[in-house]
Amino acid sequence: HLHIEEVNQLVLCDALRPLWHTKSKIARKVLNKTGIVLRYVAAAGLDVNLTTVPLIKELLGKTRHVPQKMPALDWRDVPEFYQSLSGDSPVQLAIKLLILTASRSKPVRHLQEDHIEGNIWTISASLMRGRKGSTPSFRIPLSAEALSVVKKARAFERDGYLFP
Repeated sequence: HLHIEEVNQLVLCDALRPLWHTKSKIARKVLNKTGIVLRYVAAAGLDVNLTTVPLIKELLGKTRHVPQKMPALDWRDVPEFYQSLSGDSPVQLAIKLLILTASRSKPVRHLQEDHIEGNIWTISASLMRGRKGSTPSFRIPLSAEALSVVKKARAFERDGYLFP
């Protein structure tokens, strides 16, 4: 509830301190966005301190957070895992489609009926990972098993999404 000209390194340091040593990647992103906002505000003629971000880093010190990688399922265990997905809930069907198509989760979560034509799933460029404007749409041929999963998912369709 502060005006931008009242925001300083002490206020921001207090806000970021809980994240700095536990979720440093998020804290760094917040700092970067803060720097962008402060530069914009300064360009607009308001009185802000452009050294706020470096000062915050000094106050917070070196982060102690050590990121831990989440282990992936070994590819040899995927068939057994797939068989364990015996239910037909939207979540299990979505995971099955992820496995069968080797796609990312965002395109599966945003899958709509009109994205599938025959046995081809066309993922729009907006759902693809990559540079905006330079990433083309992507087409995935669907196996009989993948089409079966899509057919089961239609029962859960809501607002056009197969996995609501």
